[in-house]
Amino acid sequence: SVALGNVAVVAGLFCWGFGLLSFALFYWGFAAKIVADTLLMVLAGRYLKPSKIKYYLASLALYPFYFMMIGIFSLLRKYEWKGRVFKQ
Repeated sequence: SVALGNVAVVAGLFCWGFGLLSFALFYWGFAAKIVADTLLMVLAGRYLKPSKIKYYLASLALYPFYFMMIGIFSLLRKYEWKGRVFKQ
């Protein structure tokens, strides 16, 4: 799933930073996620124009951290979405 891939990227980066994972393994895992995400985007949307490729590549690097941050914040704080308030 997409969520598991995002968590794996963040966890892999931390494990590599602490010496628990080789850079090559992290690199190939991240490359596999990029290939899978790209195939999904191309097959689902067909909107990725060559001029927007730089934004897509930047989002591949930033989205896993954004995903984790939103997930953690949603567990710790109340939030409002579409007029509904969600509390813990």
